Amino acid sequence: MLLDDLVGELPGLIRENHIAVKNEIPAELRTQTDPEAYLPLVSELLNTVMSNARDTCISISAERYRDVLTVRVVDRNNYNGYALDFGLMSVGRLAREIGGDVVVDGVQKRVATISLSIPDNPELMISSYGAMA
Repeated sequence: MLLDDLVGELPGLIRENHIAVKNEIPAELRTQTDPEAYLPLVSELLNTVMSNARDTCISISAERYRDVLTVRVVDRNNYNGYALDFGLMSVGRLAREIGGDVVVDGVQKRVATISLSIPDNPELMISSYGAMA
């Protein structure tokens, strides 16, 4: 699966920061948009979360509702929520360029949930990189 490839690119962060990663994305989840179009954004999200994580279990899930794909990342030991929130500003900017958004719930709490919502419609996926469909 593509998520396994993305997580596989981060072994140093996972090992150094003592992170366990739990993939909760349903195997049957399919998107209308070519995953290569939004994987750089998901990769940046995971890199930012794992860079700010320590001694934790991170769960990654995704769901599709109508024309929106939502990826949720839950950090169960959010030790520095403000740094995480600040780091996600660039991810939010990139998401908004393609009609999406990033929401962080629990910046000041032990459990932080980061939700990345992006259009799952090839005709809507346009950014500064050009057509993403």
